[in-house]
Amino acid sequence: MKNECLIILGATNDDEGQLSPLAISRLDKAIEIIKSKPQLRRSSSVLLTGGFGDHFNRTTSPHAELLRGYLLKKGVENDAICRDLVLSSNTIEDAELSAKRPDCLNFDQINLLTSDFHLERALFLFHANLPKHTIVGIASKTPAHINRKPLIEHETRTLKWLQAHYVPAQSAADR
Repeated sequence: MKNECLIILGATNDDEGQLSPLAISRLDKAIEIIKSKPQLRRSSSVLLTGGFGDHFNRTTSPHAELLRGYLLKKGVENDAICRDLVLSSNTIEDAELSAKRPDCLNFDQINLLTSDFHLERALFLFHANLPKHTIVGIASKTPAHINRKPLIEHETRTLKWLQAHYVPAQSAADR
């Protein structure tokens, strides 16, 4: 059994704190994975991302705390979830802040969970920030009623820009 963790990237919620269908699809996929991998039910093996931002969370609670609430309501043990959340405002911060977490760095394998259209960019950023780690991408399916075309166009443009310009916040020698 590998020593592994699961990082769940946040999505969006409304101004009342209701999680979006994208966020829920990621969390439901996470629950499926946690149930199938007993090693993820042990202490602090699930890391949640998402803080605040005008484009995804304008409430007074960090987005990751809303994710935690959903997981707990669905039966995930509180001990499985890292106490300290990654209070990021975008995917770059998800990767950079996660890479600075000692609890994250102590795992042989990082399972990175995000939406299917977002996975390639997220993997690029996490590999850039954690080059010595095995990172396995896991995609949740985008709900059918969501128009994927503009999402895919955004991801393609952004990934192309990142591949040409992105430099990780911390050099590999420091990790």
